[in-house]
Amino acid sequence: LAMESVDLFSRTNIIVFGIVTVIFLAGILTFRYTVRNKSERRIRKANSYVEALNELIAGNNERARELFKEAVRFDTNNIDAYIKLGMLYRLDENPAQALKIHKELTIRSRIKNNQLKDILRNIVNDLFDLKQYDEALSYCDKLLALDSKHRWALEFQPVIYEHKKDFKNAFKYLKANAEKSQHVDHQLALYKIAHGR
Repeated sequence: LAMESVDLFSRTNIIVFGIVTVIFLAGILTFRYTVRNKSERRIRKANSYVEALNELIAGNNERARELFKEAVRFDTNNIDAYIKLGMLYRLDENPAQALKIHKELTIRSRIKNNQLKDILRNIVNDLFDLKQYDEALSYCDKLLALDSKHRWALEFQPVIYEHKKDFKNAFKYLKANAEKSQHVDHQLALYKIAHGR
């Protein structure tokens, strides 16, 4: 009876040891798979964004758009990828979709100041393409509230007023913010004539 107890105890220990070993090995394999999968995902995420930039530079807008979509699927915090994705929609004559993407970015927290300026600039362009000039001007004002010397915003305000056919304000903003040049003097004269008419 004592021998049978020892034999049963030994078999039980072997079975328990076997189960523990299998669980341990399964844990190691799962851990390795998870780490490798995360690493591959991280590499793929970085590659899709870099590839998208390369395609954008090469002028392959459709391929760049697909890669930017992939990049934001991998990393929803890649603000720059969203901005460029919106730009591509605007370039492909879909400013409404571009506006939707860019406006959604404004409600995010922890956006850097430079990113916010870039987003606002794109919103102004989206609205301009949609011929929503009053709203474009209000976003231009938001951009200038962040950076009162933002050269692009200062130069684009008169263009928006010109498209609104508000030549008085086009003249006013061009005169206030443009650097003196023959081109500016010529444009001011054209605004004065248009306002007079």
